[in-house]
Formats: sequence, structure tokens, C-alpha cells
Amino acid sequence: MATATAELLRENLEYLEQLKFSYSNDQDTERVERMQESYNGMLSTCLRKESDIRDTIKELSTAISSKQSELESYGSQDSVEGLMESLRHDIGKTQQRVKDMSREERELNEELEELLLKIKASKEHRLQEQRQTTLAEQRLRHELSLYAHVSRATLDADGDEAVSGAVSDPQGHDIRPFSTTLSDLRSAAGRSALVNELWGLID
Repeated sequence: MATATAELLRENLEYLEQLKFSYSNDQDTERVERMQESYNGMLSTCLRKESDIRDTIKELSTAISSKQSELESYGSQDSVEGLMESLRHDIGKTQQRVKDMSREERELNEELEELLLKIKASKEHRLQEQRQTTLAEQRLRHELSLYAHVSRATLDADGDEAVSGAVSDPQGHDIRPFSTTLSDLRSAAGRSALVNELWGLID
């Protein structure tokens, strides 16, 4: 179990390294570094527990072999009963050690699950940031391109409501008319529609 857990921990260490260097915000970097420290600590604990389990099994095997040899050397009933009592005592101690190790393993698995949830949330946060950055870049390019083209736009008010105009290139050629209303220009939806219309004209 410890080996499988340790391998799972190792698989995420490389991601944590990449994540740490991908963040430019100091607070995010510190958060990832804390996660990495927790990971390193858990990996060390897994390896230590794995070593403890091997040592316990080895000690138990040695104790059983020793008790078997002692049992074979004893001949009287009293000696056998004394040996059996000693065996029961050793078995009780071993069972308690197994319980303690099982409890520690459960606690370690709980910490691992919590840390994996944090890493999952961190990955999703990073993907969301990348998507937002991409959208922001696309919008900026769109706005810059639109500004460059409509810098020669003209508007004429016709009465109290109608507004018309034309878009041309910087040289005053390729004139394309458009129209809207003052009511539309007062609303965000109307302004957005006008921008889209202008973009369609110059695209």
C-alpha cells in the first residue's frame, strides 16, 4: 500500500514543479510551494511507513521462529504454559502495533485525498486563468483592430432619434454605411450590437 501511495505522490511532484514556475503571483507561488512541501512530507512518511512495515514483519517472523525453537526445547507442561503466555503477550503487542499502523495509514490516506483535491482545484483554477487570458487577448486584438478601422467613422444625427454614419479606411476609400438609434446607443446591448455591426462591415 505504501509503495502505491508513494508512486501516486511522485506522479504529481513534476506537475507541482511546473505549476510553481507558471504562476507570476507571489501568493499563488507560495501556495503551490506549501502544497509541494506537504507532498514531500507525505512521500517521506510513506517510505518510512513502508520500512516500518517490513521491519515489523521481519521482527514478527524472527520472534515466531524463536518461540517455536523454545517450544521444542521445553518438555514440562509448566514450561509450555509459560511459553504460551509469553507468546500471547507478544501477539498482543504486535496486534496493537498493527492497529496503530493501520490508524496512521488511514490518517495518511485522508491527508493524501485532501491534497489531491487541492491539486485538482489548482489545475482547474489554472485552466480557467488560461481561458480568461486567451479571451482577454482575443478581445484586445479585436478592439485594437476595430479602433484602427473605425478611426475614420463619421456619425450624422437625423432628427431626435436616428443616427447614421459610414466607415472608411484611413485613405477615405471603401466607404460603408451603417445606422443606429440614440436609444440603442444608450444601452449596453445596443452599443454591443453596433460594435458587432461595425466589425462586420470592416471584417
